[in-house]
Amino acid sequence: MNFLRIESFKRGIIVSTVFNLLAKGLLFSVSLMVAFYFGSTNQTDVYFYAYNVVVLISGFFTMLNSTVLIPEAMRIRIDSEQESSRFLVFFIYVYASLSVLLTLVFFISPVNTFTGISNFDITTLEEHELILQLAIPLIFLMTLTNLFTEILISYRFFSITMIVSIVNSIISIAFLLLFKSQWSISSLLIGLLSGFSLNIVVLFIVMKKYLKWELKFSWYPVGKRIWRNVGLAQAGNVTTVLNSYVPLFLLSGFNPGIITALTFAQQLSVLPNSLLTNHFTSVAAIKFNELYSRKAFTDLNNIFLSTSEFLIFILTPVSGILFFYSEEILTVILKHGRFDESGVANASLFLKYLGLQLPLLVINNLFSRLLMAGHKVAQSFLYQIAFNIVLVIMLFVGIKSLGIVGYPLALVIVYLLNIFACYYLEKYFFGIIQYRSLLNKFFKIFIVNAGLIFLIYAGIELVGIQNYIFKLLLAGSAYLIILHILNQIFHLNETALAFANKIIARK
Repeated sequence: MNFLRIESFKRGIIVSTVFNLLAKGLLFSVSLMVAFYFGSTNQTDVYFYAYNVVVLISGFFTMLNSTVLIPEAMRIRIDSEQESSRFLVFFIYVYASLSVLLTLVFFISPVNTFTGISNFDITTLEEHELILQLAIPLIFLMTLTNLFTEILISYRFFSITMIVSIVNSIISIAFLLLFKSQWSISSLLIGLLSGFSLNIVVLFIVMKKYLKWELKFSWYPVGKRIWRNVGLAQAGNVTTVLNSYVPLFLLSGFNPGIITALTFAQQLSVLPNSLLTNHFTSVAAIKFNELYSRKAFTDLNNIFLSTSEFLIFILTPVSGILFFYSEEILTVILKHGRFDESGVANASLFLKYLGLQLPLLVINNLFSRLLMAGHKVAQSFLYQIAFNIVLVIMLFVGIKSLGIVGYPLALVIVYLLNIFACYYLEKYFFGIIQYRSLLNKFFKIFIVNAGLIFLIYAGIELVGIQNYIFKLLLAGSAYLIILHILNQIFHLNETALAFANKIIARK
């Protein structure tokens, strides 16, 4: 396990990125197998709903890790390694106790519980009660696994999260292939239970061997300041969980296959964000912290603008492709085995609009990192609460008024409003970022890409190309070539231009 513990942040980011690509690929492979073997039905809807609810519940606990527990443990660690470990072990037992209690509450009557927290009819849930029963223990297993991995990351085991994901995916795939005929989609959940259980044992061994932890319980006197931060953080996290839960709840009352279609669209739309935005903003966050502490605000402004403008330039074309070619993409990826045309149609409708979020999320993520670097913790949580309340209201109104398309449209509208709100927040709290120039660049790139992708789409439709794969390859190639030429002429983004020229020169 020594290869996981990496002293260099730079090397840690490179290694974790490689593992992240593998982990995301395997995770998406699991979803593709679900689509192939089980299609888009009530059974898959119940599976994805139960799994997503479990993820949200465990996530509610573990959102606290990066905002309060780990930073506090690292602060204590400066003075005393032993006190830091006591602090974290205390919260391991708190997490374990609360998640076990919640697991037992769900187990008392799984069908009635899920009837109360979803819009599925009771007959559907009774038919698939085994799925609910197998999903519930994941509340405890996920919560503990997430906390263990966050602790190890704080000790520079940078790749541990991806290793856990890879192990879970491999075991899930194995169980699905071996036992799908006997246990249907439940075989996937049994695989997840096995994977998480194995991971907890391995993580415990790593912590015992390398951190010299015994995990023996001892009371830790948590002060009022920490409990106040915990309360404030969880108040914000409640609203974050709600903006993911509300659409699940409302859409579970629609036709069979809607939750399944939504899940596939979400997984595809977040891939660029996971692979690019999160990676770049994580690196930028380290520099933000360093530069803000040194009051090097000019350099901070330059990094904020260069990072955001580069990501916006890269992700806006991805949004354009997803908007105009969502059906073709999903037909190529999903329309195999038992996944039918209605499932593809529903998923493509979600994906078309969810993809429009990508460049908007860049500004949102970077501004959140700026707030953390500036130690605007209370202000950040308060804005998080306000933002999520507005989003939940818009989601409710959108879905009730427009049906399933109301969900992605509400997200796009709120995140669009958010980039303007960030302008005023930055002026009020910092006044160090040339945010107006960023907005100008954002809309310039948007207009160029909107016109370009529309012309490419219209041209391909006029020619009448029918083959989905050829259509995607032609559209993507034409888009990249023309955009690069426009960038050469008008210098839309210097970083992307230098990167592209470097690649071309190597060839």
